[in-house]
Amino acid sequence: SVSGDDHGRVFSPIFRSGGDEWQLKLSKGGEVEGQLGIFLKCLNAVGGVTLEAYFTLKLHNQTPRKSVQKWAEHEFKHTAKPHMGWINEDWGWQKFIELEKLSAGFLVDDTLTVEVSIERRNE
Repeated sequence: SVSGDDHGRVFSPIFRSGGDEWQLKLSKGGEVEGQLGIFLKCLNAVGGVTLEAYFTLKLHNQTPRKSVQKWAEHEFKHTAKPHMGWINEDWGWQKFIELEKLSAGFLVDDTLTVEVSIERRNE
């Protein structure tokens, strides 16, 4: 099974792409019951900066043709939220894959592999 915090969330290590810092959030049933949600967050979209990006997230399966890939375009923002202060918004899918399907070649040694491809649209 995929472990996580008290809310069923797992955060990836911070990684760099195109000079920007990013992080993945995986949500195990926290957003939608029985579903794994996967979200991408830009950590350096600060001070009202908007970062436009096209990205793909690919959840690898041991059988490559069974891997699941989704793509989106999004404007990542650093936004003021009441009672929370400034936060970096994430974007992704609440229903990336059903949790029960993870044992069918996605979850290997308690590890999921998510490949991220990001193309920044603005400077």
